[in-house]
Amino acid sequence: MGQANPFEHDIFISYAHIDDKPLLEGGSGWVTSFHQTLDTMVQQISGEEMNIWRDPKLQGNDYFSDTLVDALPKTAVLISIVSPRYLKSDWCLKELNEFRDRADADGTARIEDKSRIFKVVKTAIPREEQPTPLDELLGYEFFDLNPDTGRPNEFRVEFGDEAKLRYFDKLGDIAYEITDLLKKIRSTEGIAGEVVRGEPVYLAESTSDLSEERDRVKAELRQLGHEVLPDRPFPIDAEKLASAVAADLARCCLSIHLMGSKAGFVPEGDLRSVVRIQNELAASHSRERGLARLIWIPPGLVPADDRQAKLIEMIEADASAQEGADVLRTSLEDLKSIIRDRLRRPETAKETEPVDQDPDWVQAYLVCDQCDFERAQPLADHLYDSGFEVVFPVFEGDETEVREDHIDKLATSNVVLLYQGEARDLWLSSKLRDLRKLPSYEGYKPKLATAIYLGPPESPPKKTFRTREAQVIKVFDEFEPDHVEPLLVAVKEAREGKQ
Repeated sequence: MGQANPFEHDIFISYAHIDDKPLLEGGSGWVTSFHQTLDTMVQQISGEEMNIWRDPKLQGNDYFSDTLVDALPKTAVLISIVSPRYLKSDWCLKELNEFRDRADADGTARIEDKSRIFKVVKTAIPREEQPTPLDELLGYEFFDLNPDTGRPNEFRVEFGDEAKLRYFDKLGDIAYEITDLLKKIRSTEGIAGEVVRGEPVYLAESTSDLSEERDRVKAELRQLGHEVLPDRPFPIDAEKLASAVAADLARCCLSIHLMGSKAGFVPEGDLRSVVRIQNELAASHSRERGLARLIWIPPGLVPADDRQAKLIEMIEADASAQEGADVLRTSLEDLKSIIRDRLRRPETAKETEPVDQDPDWVQAYLVCDQCDFERAQPLADHLYDSGFEVVFPVFEGDETEVREDHIDKLATSNVVLLYQGEARDLWLSSKLRDLRKLPSYEGYKPKLATAIYLGPPESPPKKTFRTREAQVIKVFDEFEPDHVEPLLVAVKEAREGKQ
């Protein structure tokens, strides 16, 4: 694909056969779904075709074929789907070791300090039980721990809306990171080439109760083009941990600290939690070189123990703990907006200053899948009759051009309305991610309103869908003008507020 791409294959997925067995008869296996969704996401993000492959056999009595041995060194990225069976599979470990050994031998194991091996932890496995080099990678965990039982809850589309959303969010994170790495590899100078990107940002490791929030902030930073540190697991020794944190902070233009209800683990040789250690080291960098910092405390946070209560109290009252930082008690979306403002380059900020709304008409971008175009027409007609200039997505043409047209309309329209009828839930999930990235798009105009219209046919995911990111309109029968009256009122009030 790229002119200087030294690899024949883009991505190889290494997995244990049992991890792709469907839970429900007639359903897709976890790995198959992961493969298909990742393929779609990476192509949509990059605007290019991708070559993602995996060995479909993976039977215990198969030999490690010469074909596979020859193909692995010619592959840019290896994804290891880590599970108990993966660690017991000689075949899977051979794939991992063969890829690692060949990459080590030719000096390409890391590209600009980024590993070409991606660790996807499908089932909870302690890091100390993971083989080298997996134990040295942070990885992507497709589960969280039940706070009451301590048992892992896997992210699977079969396990309900919340698990499905976490699954797609985590997959999107991987897709952006892989796309970024492949861009480096395909740069005109090959592996040695440089890709222009924003300065690194330190996103402090947080406790398990904020894992979802940290993932969302991390995804936002990557979408803005910033490298996110730390990118490796912390040492358990306090002195080595402090050295690693200090080295990462020295490279960063901003540090972000999310304070949860829990205190977090205490490294060997210290009495402080890793959350406190990171904050104190970052404060030191603020004093010494002016490092900008953000400390976020979720509204209504109740510390789970006295140790964390004292840390929160100290952060809010002690000037040294606050050194160089803004302490925020805002929503997560407000935090992300503040981060975008801090990181936006001056020339970009100038380009994206709010533009005065035309007093006579408002452009509404009615986003729908092609399969819903006809069904959305009555809604479009009513919006037009109500004074809106209505635009739809482009469905024909080059994928890159279609994507660019979508982003331009999304950024510059005054009102954005997502319409889901027959379109799959994955379509809606991808468009919601676009909404979250709105302020980072070139030409962005603040919105008078954003809404999601869930039309027929009725389905359980639609009935239970809810979000704080946009107005939700649920209509499972034929369109009536009254259905969108709350949206029209919101737009009118927003316009009057701007005058």
